[in-house]
Amino acid sequence: MRLEWSLRAARDLEREYEYAAKHSNPQNAAALMGYIVSAVEHLRMVPQAGRAGRVANTREYVVQRTKLLLIYRVRGDALRIERVYPAHRRAPK
Repeated sequence: MRLEWSLRAARDLEREYEYAAKHSNPQNAAALMGYIVSAVEHLRMVPQAGRAGRVANTREYVVQRTKLLLIYRVRGDALRIERVYPAHRRAPK
């Protein structure tokens, strides 16, 4: 399955890495990125693994060992990551 990242998701990913590096340490930030990459690879194999999203036509997948949601869409042969979002915050629009 082809993988696409929205600009917002790419910015979210960068922001989460920078936050983890600043408030924890670079090793934890790298581990966080590893968990996200693993989650995305899992979704590429099993795109319906996430629950139905709160935003129409999206799905949500909790990144294991983190407090992050991957908000994504599946269209044809493409998995598009729309947001990387802290699970404790209100749903994005």
